[in-house]
Amino acid sequence: MINVRNAHTDTLSNAHVAVEEILSQLKLDIYSRTNAIAIISCNSEFIDNGFVDLLSQALPCELVGITTVASSTAVGMGIFSCSVSVLLSDDVTFVTAYSDSINTDNMDRVIDATYKNASADYREKPAMILTYAPFIFTVDCARSE
Repeated sequence: MINVRNAHTDTLSNAHVAVEEILSQLKLDIYSRTNAIAIISCNSEFIDNGFVDLLSQALPCELVGITTVASSTAVGMGIFSCSVSVLLSDDVTFVTAYSDSINTDNMDRVIDATYKNASADYREKPAMILTYAPFIFTVDCARSE
């Protein structure tokens, strides 16, 4: 069974306050669970103001995720906002792995190597794999008229 905790903040002006908001909403009893992982979806401003680093240090599990132009949970939503979900389980293992840079020439090799690295210590094949692109600070879009 997987237990999921969700939290949300719009506090950009003070990273320490934003971390406290997230932690108080999560109410983690993480030490009663064998495995956990935190997944973040946030505006890139939360990286710039130091929030992501502070949260990563405050959580008793790994933090993965993406930047986005908006995020939402049942608690709240917004453009300059951050959502965090923590997955907790006693019988599901969460593993993270980071790949080298990927391009069209090395994609298959890098993905295979990353998968092998993540699964090296496990006999069973994973039931689910989630992938996240690196945090993106700017996005350029071409428009056709």
